Amino acid sequence: MLRIPPAIIWGMLLLPVASARADEVAQANAVVRLLNLFASRADALAISNAGKLLSQGNSPAEVVAAELHKPLASLGGWTSTDALHPLANQLGEYVANHPKQFAEGLPNARAILNPLQLGSFFNGLFLPSTRNSAIFQKELGTLSSLLDASWVEAAAGCGSVNLQQLLLIHRGQLRELLLSYQESENDVALIRLGETIANYSDVVRTIEPSGLTTRTLAYLLAGSLGMENLDPAELLIVVEIATEWANGHPELIILLRTLRDPSSLSLLEARLLWQRNEREASLKQLISNSGSGPWIKAQFAMKLFPNASLSDSEAISLVRLLPSEVLVAWVKLSKVGKSDAGLVRVTGLIVSDLRFRDDHKQAPR
Repeated sequence: MLRIPPAIIWGMLLLPVASARADEVAQANAVVRLLNLFASRADALAISNAGKLLSQGNSPAEVVAAELHKPLASLGGWTSTDALHPLANQLGEYVANHPKQFAEGLPNARAILNPLQLGSFFNGLFLPSTRNSAIFQKELGTLSSLLDASWVEAAAGCGSVNLQQLLLIHRGQLRELLLSYQESENDVALIRLGETIANYSDVVRTIEPSGLTTRTLAYLLAGSLGMENLDPAELLIVVEIATEWANGHPELIILLRTLRDPSSLSLLEARLLWQRNEREASLKQLISNSGSGPWIKAQFAMKLFPNASLSDSEAISLVRLLPSEVLVAWVKLSKVGKSDAGLVRVTGLIVSDLRFRDDHKQAPR
């Protein structure tokens, strides 16, 4: 069998710019060439040199234009094939941090020799820096301008489903995505989509449940409510939305109970109980939720009490079910932002109740 020297393979990947200066090599094309170099695993010296140069902050074009077959001092561990994933990740980070250098976007993803190995590149390419919806949408918009439909397809093909979903959502295709999963009964994809949008309640709010089956909504919520490290404020909004969906889909909570553990559904169960005027049971369910701290429990309760048309005696009897730490958190939270009359009234009752509690003799200031 004819053995092709690594240098020739590298030359084939770089044609026709192997010796071009960095400013003559398009950055976008350089990204594709480096991804192909890493995926080929055929040229250890070129890969090692590329890793060394990338780690020093060189651009993809500068790396491609370098003499990658000239041994460099101290290769820094890039000789190992285990370094290929970090290299692709680092390349993705470079693109994400220098979007203006890729103003015309990346070349068609079909130019990638092995798209199955793109996962590390996508991981470096997009990691939301904030849960602020406006900033998040701006970051996603920048990314979307770099990647055409071929890259969206490649993201799905290599397992970066969350990125594929975010790009399609940004392009206004959330409804289409949901219906496609529903038609194919792709429950795993629905769970992944729920995880993808869990921390972005603005996206969840845009979902119109009409036309979607109970099964579709259940698997979507199973992903969102089961998401680890879900932002507490976002969780409360998702619970609120889930409650609205349950009003039109009575079987929703029954199906959810088969998909999620009781702890992840505790807040939803408490809200549904309150909605049925089973208020003592609702607060006992809230208190029993060991996964939520006093602040999130206080925020949850503050959404319920003011709109419940409770008399003072009814409100205070319910307040007395809540632990002091939750009530203290309530009072502190009530001082932040605007408060309506109903919230002010209940807060006053809480302050009075705290004065007589053995574990909290003085009301919080």
